[in-house]
Amino acid sequence: MACSSELEVEIHDFGIVPDQPALLRSSLARAAERCDLVITSGGVSMGDYDVVKQVVTDVGEVDLWRIAIQPAKPFAFGELAGVPFFGLPGNPVSVFVAFEQLVRPAVLAMMGSTRLFRPQVVGVLDEAVDTDPAKTVFVRVATTYRERTFHARSTGSQFSNVLSATALADALAVVPVGVGRVDEGEEVVLEMFGWPESRTREEVLRG
Repeated sequence: MACSSELEVEIHDFGIVPDQPALLRSSLARAAERCDLVITSGGVSMGDYDVVKQVVTDVGEVDLWRIAIQPAKPFAFGELAGVPFFGLPGNPVSVFVAFEQLVRPAVLAMMGSTRLFRPQVVGVLDEAVDTDPAKTVFVRVATTYRERTFHARSTGSQFSNVLSATALADALAVVPVGVGRVDEGEEVVLEMFGWPESRTREEVLRG
């Protein structure tokens, strides 16, 4: 809800639902009846109590499950009775990254906006960062601007349950698939999540 608060949307909170398929099915059905978009958090991994994907498959469709980004690899997208469905991970940082990268642009597009994505600038890392080369990794960083250059430094532990590093950050350093390490002094793309959207879908697809 906090991620959605700055968007001009009406939010319906259906509360915390236990990991019980029948109760979840009922709650999702009510949400699909009342809303233009349904978002859940948690229950989309592969554990015994991750029942969201199972229930959505029973009553609708899951078109996409898991995405090669970190954090937020567990992610589901589909539909419930014709209503778009986004299943976000459970860890708070993963929720934030998934919302910024995937949900927020979709909501803005549904509202008729053409500028869907946060602005990106090229900056320099002031410390080395090691990431998983099999994924696009979003590193939470704090930025400063000096000598006509953006400088970025990690705000702390990058584990997906450490929300304090997000609270201290004003940007995400984007380390693409296949890189794995950015050395101190190297350039990196910085996504400024505190700035209003400026990039269109066409600009993003062009790379």
